Amino acid sequence: MNSLAKNPTPFGTNHNWDRPRRDLEIELHHRIVLSPFAAKRLRDLMTKLIDEHERRYGELH
Repeated sequence: MNSLAKNPTPFGTNHNWDRPRRDLEIELHHRIVLSPFAAKRLRDLMTKLIDEHERRYGELH
């Protein structure tokens, strides 16, 4: 069983999405540690995927 099956929100969850900013509380479940090179590659990949998604389905807000 993979970790997503055990924990459907593997990185962090905002349990207070409807409260004012001063009450914001996020519970951290996992961390990802990347080298600067890997972080930049991940950013570039995510940007490409988001751009492709927006071309197909419209702009994210």
